[in-house]
Amino acid sequence: FGLSIIDISDLCKPKVVGYLRTHCFCCSKEECKFNYNSFATNIVLNSHYVYITIPSFGFQVVDIQNPSAPVSVSITEMPNDFPNYYFAKPYVSRINIQGHYAYVTKSGLHIIQIENVETGNPIQPMTVGRLYTLGELTSGFNSVSITGNYAYMSSDYQIVVVDISVPSNPRILKSMECTSEDGRCSFIFHGNYAYVLPQLSIMDVRNPTEPTTILNGIKGIDYAHNFYIHKNYAYISDNNVLKVVDISGFTLDKNEKFLHE
Repeated sequence: FGLSIIDISDLCKPKVVGYLRTHCFCCSKEECKFNYNSFATNIVLNSHYVYITIPSFGFQVVDIQNPSAPVSVSITEMPNDFPNYYFAKPYVSRINIQGHYAYVTKSGLHIIQIENVETGNPIQPMTVGRLYTLGELTSGFNSVSITGNYAYMSSDYQIVVVDISVPSNPRILKSMECTSEDGRCSFIFHGNYAYVLPQLSIMDVRNPTEPTTILNGIKGIDYAHNFYIHKNYAYISDNNVLKVVDISGFTLDKNEKFLHE
């Protein structure tokens, strides 16, 4: 339950050069060892700062300008979105950074200013906008991606498109059912398209108010957990197997061909 900084200049011999224990919201250090919700679960790099989500608490900002001596610069607590609902999900799940703001998901979306809009200098994080979705009280949102003035959030049941052009007043533009077999979705953007896990469906998002599914899953993808897109290829972790898919020139009626497995 901490941040490890690893030197990968020699890929055959990676080595830990720095470590910082993340904030623990438990009663004791011993309790934190066995409490998953006190572990660091999501990390985003912004300049020489790292933003780390801690489910039971909020997020922590760490200065990694000196990799061998990371320094915690702020800890932001995220209060329960719905304190009057005992079954509401209280956990922070994901964080994404764009421009002067951090976008954090719980039962809804929290927009947090992290930089001075005029100078770009870091500031103490402060919430400037919130969007609550009562339908996600128990499950919460498990991913958030930002493209332009829009945030795309996914939960166990749906994908929601949010207009974030005015950070203090985020608005839901579109809500769609998740089309995966087990109802769990997450995604990544590449160009004009969103690639949706776990079956790697492809959506055209050029019109944010009417995203269109143009390929409902790729043959041979069973249950992808994570993936990365580089140039024309998607590198997919699928049931402990690394699969590489050529995503250039796909068509509406043709599944992509595996290059390696």
